[in-house]
Amino acid sequence: MRKVEEGVQRAIVTYLGWVVPHGLVFAIPNAAVRAHRYARAGNAVPGLYKGFPDLGLIVDRVTYFFECKAPGGRTSSEQISCHIKLAACGVRCAVVEDVEQVRLALAAWGVKTREARAA
Repeated sequence: MRKVEEGVQRAIVTYLGWVVPHGLVFAIPNAAVRAHRYARAGNAVPGLYKGFPDLGLIVDRVTYFFECKAPGGRTSSEQISCHIKLAACGVRCAVVEDVEQVRLALAAWGVKTREARAA
């Protein structure tokens, strides 16, 4: 499933780079390395936060976050808790499975994109 999510994330990064050229898109490498497939992740690195979204977008001094999921993927309890904390801080976050869901989130948030200007 992780490989599918990586593909979703790549497509979204490419899309955001094209549609919001005046913004900054960044990945949040918050997953700890595992010694082997069934080992527990060692999140001993300061600053790692369980459940933090995969991608960030800064546009016009506002930061937005995206949690990328494979189609049919589910958010963990840590992710839900983090998203609630982000919302309490006034930060917008969306769980997305594809570029179309990103497009809808950007429109709902009022982010100016190349597509919005062309319409």
